[in-house]
Amino acid sequence: MFKGFKPKQVVMPDPDFIAQNSTFFENLLEHRFLFDLRRELVLRDTPELLNVLKSDVDIFGFDLVLAVGDKSVHVQMKTRSGKPPANPYMISEALWRLPNACVIWMLYSSENLEPTGYYLFGFPMPDLEKFSVAKRTGRRNVRMQQARPLTLKVLAELLFPVNTKSTGQNVSHVHSKRLEESIQQSKTGNSQLLTLVKLKQRVGL
Repeated sequence: MFKGFKPKQVVMPDPDFIAQNSTFFENLLEHRFLFDLRRELVLRDTPELLNVLKSDVDIFGFDLVLAVGDKSVHVQMKTRSGKPPANPYMISEALWRLPNACVIWMLYSSENLEPTGYYLFGFPMPDLEKFSVAKRTGRRNVRMQQARPLTLKVLAELLFPVNTKSTGQNVSHVHSKRLEESIQQSKTGNSQLLTLVKLKQRVGL
């Protein structure tokens, strides 16, 4: 950064404007998620290319199909700027019938739209009968608290384990070791964030 340069402070649009254009902002955040995930995969020791297919209509239970090589994942995408809500999300039962299906929540800052974390539900999907029937036909109630909080790195490791065939290493062993390290980093980051929040509450910020 140039000496003396000060980044311009981000001024977010009015909340009413965001609400009126919610689809635009959802698409904006989805593109950011895909960019970050693609970057994570292509910067691996052995670069991997992510292909993306998008559902045209919201009746099949998923928004995206993510594919690397011969492995694909069906994803229902959600975005949220705050903590997990008390009310459940209504998730289509059709998602349970798809292979390698999951729901991904992308958390973002309401101050600058930057991603702050992810929640993963499914992969594989749990027993359908464990979730109550939603008011909307063909859907089940799923709480965000039932999903796993993850960093992008850990999410990428879970969806598309590192391919180490070309190096002759044991795939499951290497993946398990890297995933364990990533999860530990995720837990450390979450712990530090929780400590910061408690400190702010204590001093009245």
